[in-house]
Amino acid sequence: MGGLSKLTPEESDDLEMLGYSPMTYQRTVDAGLRMTRQLLGTYKLSSVVAEKVVRPGALIDEPDWAGTADVIGVSKRESVLLVADLKTGRLAVGVERNAQMLSYAAGALAMLSWRPTKIVTAVIQPPISSSPSVWETTPDDVEAFVEEARQAIALINSGADLADPTDANCRWCPCRTVCPDKK
Repeated sequence: MGGLSKLTPEESDDLEMLGYSPMTYQRTVDAGLRMTRQLLGTYKLSSVVAEKVVRPGALIDEPDWAGTADVIGVSKRESVLLVADLKTGRLAVGVERNAQMLSYAAGALAMLSWRPTKIVTAVIQPPISSSPSVWETTPDDVEAFVEEARQAIALINSGADLADPTDANCRWCPCRTVCPDKK
């Protein structure tokens, strides 16, 4: 529990405001690390980076399409690319065809000088499960997702109104506070 002593009083207060006691936070981080090690072992990954900025938009000349992947692991020998994300919420996050995970996978794929045969996306969500949720796919699936995004971006840039204000679509939208159509 050495990490607990490193929290400042302000950090402890912030965690409590978010519904996490320092002890709960430490347990969540520890469980996330265990699940990450499990993934790395399962897929025999030899190289790993954490908190890596990925730029899927580089594939389609959209520099603003970027994000930070919590974990990227690769093994050229096993021909595997892993992208994992830690989720701390209490609502389960699906991993199959998850747009965030596919975006991270596309950005990671763009950084490689070789083409894996398998891409693994994983959601690590300790409040929900003691095991990571995993979806195995291929570079072809990730590239198809990027092409769909390219087409959607082209429509948006043409001025097409693609707004579909529903509770689900608006839930995490950064424009929700000012949108007249919010749900």
